[in-house]
Amino acid sequence: MGALALLALSATTVVAQDLPTKAIQPPRSESIDNPPNSGYDPIRKRLLLGIEKQGLFVSPDGGESWTRIDDGSYHAATSIYPAKDRLVVNPDSGDLYSLPRSQGFAPLLYRSDDAGGRWTGLLPDSRSGAKGGNQPVAGESVSPEVHRLLFVPGKPGLAYLQTSFPYMHEEGATLLGDRLWYSPDGLQSFRRLRPVGRYTHPEYFVTAKWLCMTGFTDDKPSHTLACRDHAGGGWRDVAFASVKDRGTIVSVWSDRDGTYLVLAGDALHVSTDALKLFRRIAMPAGDKRLFLDPLAIYPAYLSVKEGEDSYVVYRLGKDHTVTKLGALPAPLLQVDFSRSLGIAAKPGDKRPVFRAELR
Repeated sequence: MGALALLALSATTVVAQDLPTKAIQPPRSESIDNPPNSGYDPIRKRLLLGIEKQGLFVSPDGGESWTRIDDGSYHAATSIYPAKDRLVVNPDSGDLYSLPRSQGFAPLLYRSDDAGGRWTGLLPDSRSGAKGGNQPVAGESVSPEVHRLLFVPGKPGLAYLQTSFPYMHEEGATLLGDRLWYSPDGLQSFRRLRPVGRYTHPEYFVTAKWLCMTGFTDDKPSHTLACRDHAGGGWRDVAFASVKDRGTIVSVWSDRDGTYLVLAGDALHVSTDALKLFRRIAMPAGDKRLFLDPLAIYPAYLSVKEGEDSYVVYRLGKDHTVTKLGALPAPLLQVDFSRSLGIAAKPGDKRPVFRAELR
């Protein structure tokens, strides 16, 4: 790959112009304490909005209109405790997956193979009144809280499942802690992977070649990064920056030509030689949220908090340039990549309130 054309960015005192926005009227959750799950379906190019009591809604026009598509079975596939990354699309098959927040001792994972209409359980669900699946994971007990489901780009059937059990009491003692599972056959079977070490609040990312994990260790003040090849082998530490230059890792990803990127703190770290050397690109200061196209990788959008109530949006292009698009009064919640439209939500509320033109 040729020389990167990334533009170095730095914090600025110049106020960005507001992006064009339009108020939208999405389905409202019946309880203010239960915001919906959100997601993006890259196969059908539509936004997803799952509400525990009302069902699963889709918008094919960037939030302009919403239509309920489930047959009532989505209620079993969700919970009253939504969280990020709970609606997942398999980019190869197009199947939708829902990861409810666990309230029992059985792992929870639901799938829809008809674009969101009918939901069935893949892992048992022991919650009162819920109709769970009938395919328990063989072997070692799997922790009941499913945190992340990650499909490997370009490798149909390969997937990772992150589970945990946070509660310590007699029944849950054997399940305590985080676990990572590997499935080579489309979630029909699972094999537990050896943990990378003693990490608190681990976060997993997947690229076409690597599974990567970030988190804090007991003896290090900043985030560390470790990766392993999908073909097997152990974990390897990735020295993407010096300890003093590392910040909290926001995301790890790679493009199709092999460029590997780590967004951490106020810098983007770029490697083109299989994680050996990294180039540091300065980024704006402030809390960051990154939105990636699940299929094409680019464009990516970055929402950065600047000041009390301003969220500046940047676009990362295929030529690795970074362009400031403008400011919003609320952070991005989701992006409709097919239309370059962002859905914004009030801080702390997670409810769609308006859409913005990311141009």
